Amino acid sequence: MRSINSVDIRNPVDKRFDSVQFYTLDLNPIGHNIRLTEDGWDPQLNSPDHSCSCNPMDTFIGDYFGNDFAGVIDYSTFVSTYDNDGSNPHHYQQQVVARVSPPKR
Repeated sequence: MRSINSVDIRNPVDKRFDSVQFYTLDLNPIGHNIRLTEDGWDPQLNSPDHSCSCNPMDTFIGDYFGNDFAGVIDYSTFVSTYDNDGSNPHHYQQQVVARVSPPKR
């Protein structure tokens, strides 16, 4: 089994949701994308320096994805700017670790 982490940008309010998709060894999808974050986050909040000051929307949230299996558990790591409990009021990038079991075939 294989899996790929991605950022889902199909949300109409421009929020991001981290997700994972599982595949068979011959790369046929197993089930559908599984959302890893309960809440969406906005990559424009407190984004790092821009590559050009002429374009304030030019931001880089970072593509810090990690993905590994431990038995039947998939561990995913990614960044988020979400402030779920008030501990990130400035919406700094923070590393998140999520775990999920793959869907049954």
